[in-house]
Amino acid sequence: TKSSCGTGSYASQGVKVRDSKEAAALAVLNASFLTAAALPAVVAVNTQIASATGTAETAATGFLLTNLTFTDLQNWFTRAFTTSTAQSTPDASNNYRLVERRARANAGNVANWNSGGDPARQADLHWTGSAWANCALNFEFTTTLRDAKGNGAGNYCDNFNLGKSRRTTVDIAGKTLKDVYDQTRAAGYTNLNIANTAALGAATFPAGSALYYTFVTDLAQGVAYYPGGGSDVLAYSAAVAAGGDTRTNSSTACTTSEANAAARKAVGSLEEMVSLHKGTPCIYNQGSFVSNGVTYNGDVQNEWWGQSTLFLGTIGTVSASSTPTAFYTGNTVIRLSFAGTGANAVTYYACKERFINFSQRNCTAIGTGTYSITTLGDARVMTLSNPPAQAAPLTYTRTFVERGGKVYFGYQSKLLGNNAIRLNATAGNALLTQLGLPVIDPNVAMALTAASYQGTWDVRDSTSTTGGSAISVNANRTSSCQDRATFANSACTVTVTNPATGAFTVTSATGTASGNFNFLTGTVTGTYNFTSPTASSGTLVGRRR
Repeated sequence: TKSSCGTGSYASQGVKVRDSKEAAALAVLNASFLTAAALPAVVAVNTQIASATGTAETAATGFLLTNLTFTDLQNWFTRAFTTSTAQSTPDASNNYRLVERRARANAGNVANWNSGGDPARQADLHWTGSAWANCALNFEFTTTLRDAKGNGAGNYCDNFNLGKSRRTTVDIAGKTLKDVYDQTRAAGYTNLNIANTAALGAATFPAGSALYYTFVTDLAQGVAYYPGGGSDVLAYSAAVAAGGDTRTNSSTACTTSEANAAARKAVGSLEEMVSLHKGTPCIYNQGSFVSNGVTYNGDVQNEWWGQSTLFLGTIGTVSASSTPTAFYTGNTVIRLSFAGTGANAVTYYACKERFINFSQRNCTAIGTGTYSITTLGDARVMTLSNPPAQAAPLTYTRTFVERGGKVYFGYQSKLLGNNAIRLNATAGNALLTQLGLPVIDPNVAMALTAASYQGTWDVRDSTSTTGGSAISVNANRTSSCQDRATFANSACTVTVTNPATGAFTVTSATGTASGNFNFLTGTVTGTYNFTSPTASSGTLVGRRR
């Protein structure tokens, strides 16, 4: 039934699976897509697709509404691919150009950006094949004009992603917004999400409205990393990394101040990283903590592995903001060390996660592999072989990138398939208008907003290597500051005075600062003037976490 009726199958779209990558992606989608309750909607959707007529695409000004999350007028998210009049003219290779636009409102404050799950992640750097680059502001990517069968191919952000897709067009003019939405949701399409469909009323789609059923297959993904704070590989001292049993050896460094996370330092090379992560835990007496008057006890054997292994990914959905209900969260943390036999050995682990500070405890080896290092431009990149089966749910594979005297946690997105619906510009703006959201004009370039600079910016005096302040700009435009040496929080007001340039000011009880947040590089430059506890002034530098 799944292979013949599921909306995730090529059979339902009247096309054949052409290669193993498509077949693998399709199998994942079909395994989870169809339920008995969805069958009537799936049949209706397939009937629409079967009756649709295919014609070769003609490039034109417009956009595709690819994602929508609508909670209310103050909280929403949109994602669209736009084509201006100038960008719609095909080149000699039959390609035209598009721009990705993302907008997210939090308590009415709208952040605009182009790529990545959050505004800060547009700073991600990827290997283009000849250089390390990020996706520039309003960057253009290319796609071919679709043939009469709906086939097309694209190159996203200079080899960040290469993919192909098939699309079937269905005329939805005259149909109510609610009927189209309900039918596609029941059939398993979730990229348009409206919390309260009463907002759709009885409105209908105008003439020229089209719904696209699209299946996208990744063909290649670039190696990438985030250059901001929090992406650096930090390591404990060699003494702490060596581990030890504190129950029988009181002289182990596991009980000293060196075992505090604040004592970690950035590693400067892949070789240093390898030498400090050999999978040798610190062992303590049984742990416990009290939460809301309840005492939770851990395993009798209390092993801490965070000081001698590296993070690969987390399987589970319990977050740091969750209220403890047990000693462990129930998440499984996949980690790795450079232990084992043979050259370039890697060992993978499944670890428990403690609710208090989400520390990794009591890891169990779940597989082995090897690592290799290649040179890409001015960087050295480590890739890992034979990842464990338990890491399969992760949407990326871990890499490590050594560049400019630092090592970063890198990633390479897995090759996946994505079954989604999209609305053309006529239908998309009709839906946005009905919900009270801003319409999209492809001929007006996206502009950054003050909320585009949300995140935590770590700054310090340009002559210092430690200390400084953490300036937090929240998604709802509230702000706060923290002393990075003492971790003491303080009230401050951060104002982005020019979103186009990132110009900002900070005022607090201890003084003022001003300068520029660089949206694309994630760096900070400016000056400060403190009036207390002692008067001081100077230049500041920093970067976004």
